[in-house]
Amino acid sequence: MHRFLRYGLAACSFMGGTFHHELLADTLQINEWSTTRDGSLRDEDGEATDWIELWNYGPEDISLERYHLSDELEAPDRWTFPQLTLKAGAYLVVMASGKDRRDPSQNLHTNFQLNQRSEAILLSRPGQTGLFVVSVIDGYPDQRDGYSYGRITNAVTESFGFFPSPSPGEANPLSYLEGFVADTRFSVDRGFYREAFVCTVTTQTPGATLVYTTDGTLPGARNGVAFQAASPESAPELKLEIGTTTTLRVMAMKKNMEPSNIDTQTYVFPDDILAQDGEGAPYAQSMRWGHAGPDWAMDPKITQHADPEIRPEITDFYRLPSLSIVMDFEDMFGNGGIYIAGQSVEKPISMEWINPHTDVNLPNEVPGFQTDGTVQIVGGSSPNRWKSDKLSMRLKFDRDLKYPIFGEEAATRFDTLVVDARLNNVWHYGGGSQPVAQRDRAQYVRDLYAANLHNAMGGLSPHGAHAHVFINGIYWGIHTLHERPDDNFAASYFGGENEEYDVIKHRTSTVVQGSNRSYLALMRLADQDLTQADHWASMQSLLEIDDFIDYMLMNYYIGNGDWAHHNWYASYRRDDPNGRWRYHSWDAEKGLQSVQDNVTRKDNSGGPTHLHHRLIQNPSYRMRFADRAYEHLRRGTLTPEMAESIYRTTSDPIEWPIRLESARWGDNQRAQPYDRLDWVEIRDSLFGESQNRSLPTFDYFSRRSEIVLNQFRSRNWIPSIDPPTFSQQGGPLASTSSLTMQSGGGTIFYTLDGTDPLGQQPVVLSRQIKTLVSESATK
Repeated sequence: MHRFLRYGLAACSFMGGTFHHELLADTLQINEWSTTRDGSLRDEDGEATDWIELWNYGPEDISLERYHLSDELEAPDRWTFPQLTLKAGAYLVVMASGKDRRDPSQNLHTNFQLNQRSEAILLSRPGQTGLFVVSVIDGYPDQRDGYSYGRITNAVTESFGFFPSPSPGEANPLSYLEGFVADTRFSVDRGFYREAFVCTVTTQTPGATLVYTTDGTLPGARNGVAFQAASPESAPELKLEIGTTTTLRVMAMKKNMEPSNIDTQTYVFPDDILAQDGEGAPYAQSMRWGHAGPDWAMDPKITQHADPEIRPEITDFYRLPSLSIVMDFEDMFGNGGIYIAGQSVEKPISMEWINPHTDVNLPNEVPGFQTDGTVQIVGGSSPNRWKSDKLSMRLKFDRDLKYPIFGEEAATRFDTLVVDARLNNVWHYGGGSQPVAQRDRAQYVRDLYAANLHNAMGGLSPHGAHAHVFINGIYWGIHTLHERPDDNFAASYFGGENEEYDVIKHRTSTVVQGSNRSYLALMRLADQDLTQADHWASMQSLLEIDDFIDYMLMNYYIGNGDWAHHNWYASYRRDDPNGRWRYHSWDAEKGLQSVQDNVTRKDNSGGPTHLHHRLIQNPSYRMRFADRAYEHLRRGTLTPEMAESIYRTTSDPIEWPIRLESARWGDNQRAQPYDRLDWVEIRDSLFGESQNRSLPTFDYFSRRSEIVLNQFRSRNWIPSIDPPTFSQQGGPLASTSSLTMQSGGGTIFYTLDGTDPLGQQPVVLSRQIKTLVSESATK
């Protein structure tokens, strides 16, 4: 409860004059106000605004003509009321918006806004010897979103409080808070530790009580261990000895004050994790899950292996960032827990990002973040019991996460992220589609690699990062944390608001945002005769053609075997005249399975493959497809050198941490666990470096580009002869240099004015030397 002086005989100067308080003042008072523009009140423009409420608590109506409102003690007449009467017992709300509107038949707006931190609010009128201050608030506590501030008990009183339920234009609520308990502070921050330490937890609020838990549940008045301050005048100081992996959740509370938020700190002791055995608490509280029962343990066959190439090291925990998910264990693994119940059920969690810079020497040096939100199980068919024991999850944030998880060049604001466990071509695959072959060729990077390829080609697909995942301090293996290509994703990269986008996934009927009307129109147009000029023009107005071709080339290159009857996203900014449909890579786990894979025959109704098969009938599209195919497969991202380089960049971060994944999930489907050397063999086979040349993936990157071009030729998607090659592919040319073009077969046609040789009367280049630019020309 706060108190402010209302009456007095003091005088203050303002603009060369004086204002004063008079005894037995008017029956008007500043009764309630809000400074946070949190949406508790919106004006006629639909905008959230500050506001000030006046109350005429007397028995008589009062004319407000010549009354003033101000936020400055030195300028009490800053804003003047119009001719208006406030009836006895009535309330009047004035918008403190800065818009300066005085029409008495409309909302009133002052010419100033309020400060969220301490400031004055004055109501005054002309008096006998200057301005008479009717009501003054000479400073107030820092305000909070969702709360207003004002007089308590709705009486003529100088006691004030915070109202969790603002009541502009009505009597002040009976329920109020005196203030807010200060946030908790920890002497030791989240991270990795190998020796026990004492963590001191404090709050600056005198007389507060600290409440904590270490089992993932939320601390509160009825849950957790309470630690009281030594006296009402002192702040509490809790000391906890931490010597094992611990998820510490703490809040501070005090009577008639809003409790602090709940802070969560995860302290990981890697030596504990390597010995994780699934015995005792909390494992005994779990319901049954998994194809053969719950799988918790780190396999000692790996953690104690004699070969250092296979046996994990402590530094393997530090080579990747870590995501700690902390929640009520029952919500995940108990009766009705989401790991058992399946998809589309959200549960509240804390999430922490630890060691974001993957510093193996100082893993706690750079802080990450902690935020709250929800988690749910996702993954299409993967949660089918039990196709996979290691399930993917989706995080939603209570407030948008603002953090450069994927670097400054990617989006830095997120409302959701996917924690992808992968289903196909991983050691824990338990489905029926070539199960042994899929486990044998595990790499854990194929989907992220496909997205990285597409991004490198100039497209837009989800950015991602490998991460260790812990659930309530239990190691859950390596996952890929990545974006979801929904409306928020599209708006982040293409601009506009989320609501402006249509987003479709997997099939024409699955609408993520907006509607499918435009997408259905695109598909209907695709089934028209696209050799007709008007249909082709309409297609170009709906589809970003070159972007679409690059998306198709990437999927043909990786031989995506689980696409496009599903596993695609598409977005469209419908109100933008330049908006076009664009496709985004999704769930491309069945790529890079065999260097000979050919998916060019795929023609899935409603998906990108059907669209391509219709478009390829158009000569202009077919030539653009050929141009971009040669650009990417002969000179660009899909050449052997660049494609391999991107794969190395994608897979290198998990080369050593994969030993931890091997210990955690390598034995999930067989008694003898898969190990790092199994992973290395498949990776090396892609590079042509494996001793086993019979693997279907052998020498993938060196051979794949030409194989794909031949697949295109066999379908007549590109000409049977290669395009000309240049002795220098663009760039500055020395005056003494010569430029040559080499035909791939046939006659070379060229122009020098930037026009397309196919649409002009071209110069014909015979097999003799032809001067394109004279030696004496200005260069």
